[in-house]
Amino acid sequence: RTTALKQWPITTRRGDQPMLELDINRVGYAVAETLGHATALPLFAFNATLFPRSANAWDSLAETYAALGNAKQAERLYAKSKALAAPR
Repeated sequence: RTTALKQWPITTRRGDQPMLELDINRVGYAVAETLGHATALPLFAFNATLFPRSANAWDSLAETYAALGNAKQAERLYAKSKALAAPR
């Protein structure tokens, strides 16, 4: 029972994506808009850490690095996102 409760946030889905992933992403964009991209960066990094196979999580992290002017890191993360999104 405890394991099921711990797994609930990452297994409850909305479409193809876990709800928690989508919620963290949404909060990240709200924080970026109101408090700035530097403040939102840890949220997007946390989301990518929690959901390492999510193209969306890596794309959002890449967008944040791009907005902060770190083009090299953004390019690397966009490539990772694109690779994860590719059909298998």
